[in-house]
Amino acid sequence: MSIKAAATSTNNRRRASRIEQDFSVSVSTASLGEHISTAHNVSAGGILVDLPPNLPVGTEVTVKFTVPRTKSTFVATGAVKHHLGGARLAANVTATAVEFDDVACD
Repeated sequence: MSIKAAATSTNNRRRASRIEQDFSVSVSTASLGEHISTAHNVSAGGILVDLPPNLPVGTEVTVKFTVPRTKSTFVATGAVKHHLGGARLAANVTATAVEFDDVACD
């Protein structure tokens, strides 16, 4: 199953519309530090981003990104909600849903 298909299968639980496009993000956690990753979609409620598969559910995450076709930079804090098991991309990353607690825009 592709990442987009796995993400779409949860569509009926969505609280906010999402932007479906791959783009670069900066992700920070206490255990990983800061690194550049790929996001696959974003909504007001969260983001689907490539993270290590061993990052525990509940891990606090800060994500910095510019939504495609905008000029605004967003900084969002939240927590790992779940990993999409069928969407493993490589040995060291898997598509991971992060649910936002707070989002700020500069």
